Amino acid sequence: MEWPKVQVSSTKFHTEYKFIGGSWLPMAMCFAMLAAIFVPYLIVLGRGTLNPFLPFVSQAAGSPPQSGVFTLLIVTSCLLAFIGLNLLHMGVRIQKKRLDDQWARHTTSLLNKVSLIPGHLGILGMILVAGFPVDFYRAAENWMSITIIPHLIGALSLFLGGIFYCILITYIMSLLHPEQKQLLGIRVFLICLITMCSALQGYTVRDGFMEGLDEGNRLKDCVVGPHNVPYNMSYLVSSVCEWSLLLAFVVFFMTLREEAADFCFSMTITLKEKSEIKSLEKKEDFETNAKDENQNIGSSE
Repeated sequence: MEWPKVQVSSTKFHTEYKFIGGSWLPMAMCFAMLAAIFVPYLIVLGRGTLNPFLPFVSQAAGSPPQSGVFTLLIVTSCLLAFIGLNLLHMGVRIQKKRLDDQWARHTTSLLNKVSLIPGHLGILGMILVAGFPVDFYRAAENWMSITIIPHLIGALSLFLGGIFYCILITYIMSLLHPEQKQLLGIRVFLICLITMCSALQGYTVRDGFMEGLDEGNRLKDCVVGPHNVPYNMSYLVSSVCEWSLLLAFVVFFMTLREEAADFCFSMTITLKEKSEIKSLEKKEDFETNAKDENQNIGSSE
């Protein structure tokens, strides 16, 4: 991961921070997502409170202290994703002007605007999932009914928004960089994998989830042993698909570092007092009038 070169320029009225190269942004987001997935899993393994064989991510991150770590890391990745998504949108607005084909330029502009909808929807879904982690073996039924609805809404928003955003951004990048055929093939494969895993996970999660909600399998202390987890085929398929599609999402966004490396963005902080603004405006007006007078004198001669 290549960290950006930062150039700082400062005057009396403003300071500008210029970041050259943006490949670090999608990579930092992906590392935060990986940490959000695996750190809670390692915590429950260390505490011995969960069977290590293919738990749902929600099971691993459903109880304190790992739920707090999960939320913190997901929110961090959401912040980086929000910044990166909007910076990529603005970068594409500039890059599309280089396209010679008018149809390609118009299509890129339209899809670039549309991609903001599923992109932000997916980020919102991540926040909901982090805010309402679900442990299938919680004892309080009321807690389950209150938590599961926003959790499932967040998961649905994350998966659907993420899939549509990946499709749109893949097509946009194929128009902007038609020479990247290998990278295009990798992204198409990842999208197919994510779509297939999402469909299978949505189809099979109901059986595994209902098993987990069954009174005979729910434990008050949230300690899950091998005999408590229903390792039926639906559970296994659902768990494998959940882990696979999350890792496929991470790998997909890592591929965006190739395009992000070409971007340069700056941040300007301006702090002006009213007296300084007035004096600056007077100075600018004086210089403008003096320049106009010199031009008029030159013209008359």
